[in-house]
Amino acid sequence: MSQTDSARFLLDTPRGTQRALDAFVIAARFSRDSRQVAFALGDGTLHRVALADPSDWRASTVHDGAVQGLATDTTPDGFVSGGDDGAFRRIGPTVPSATSPRSA
Repeated sequence: MSQTDSARFLLDTPRGTQRALDAFVIAARFSRDSRQVAFALGDGTLHRVALADPSDWRASTVHDGAVQGLATDTTPDGFVSGGDDGAFRRIGPTVPSATSPRSA
């Protein structure tokens, strides 16, 4: 039996959750407190989901253009991102908070 056949159960069993996000996923990061996951997309949006409630997805447009980078913030539940628009965003527990556009 090939390895593909023996691993078929992974595809045939319901595991985790899936969601169509309608843009390329540029990055995915877990928060420092491991309670949520953020997905940065090529259309400038950030999708976040709490692991305790995988049905509650929240989306925010954080950049005008693609998100180029995503990292965890120093806070337990925040993220930071940079995008095509030259902006750096700090994303708190609910919505994007601060914007620092690139100096001219």
